Amino acid sequence: MASAEGDPQTLTSIRLQCTATGWQVTLNEADNALSFVFGTRGWTVSTPTDTFSKGIPVAAAGGWSDQNTLRLEVIFLETPHRMDILCSLDDHCASAAWRLPPLGGVQLQDLRNPI
Repeated sequence: MASAEGDPQTLTSIRLQCTATGWQVTLNEADNALSFVFGTRGWTVSTPTDTFSKGIPVAAAGGWSDQNTLRLEVIFLETPHRMDILCSLDDHCASAAWRLPPLGGVQLQDLRNPI
C-alpha cells in the first residue's frame, strides 16, 4: 500500500506485507513509523517499538472481505482508541479511520501510557 487516506490525519502511508511469520502492517507518519503483525484468525497482541524506540501496546486482527480487500482493526491498548484500516490491493491504497477519535492531533508516539 502506498498511500493513506482519511483520518487519522498524521498518517502519511500504510504498508501491508506478508512475511514468513504472517501479515504485518506499518503505519507511517512524517517522522515516525510503527510496524506490527496482526492475526487473521484472532487477535494478535504485541508491543512494537516506533522509530523513537517507544513501546506502543496494540492488539490487531484482520481478515479478507474478498480476494483484494483487507479489513484490519487496531486497538491501542493503553488508550481508548481504535483504528479501522481498509486496504485495497486493486487500487494500491489504504484508508484509516478512528472508531473513537482522539481529542486533538494524536501522533503514534502519543498512543501509549506516557509513564
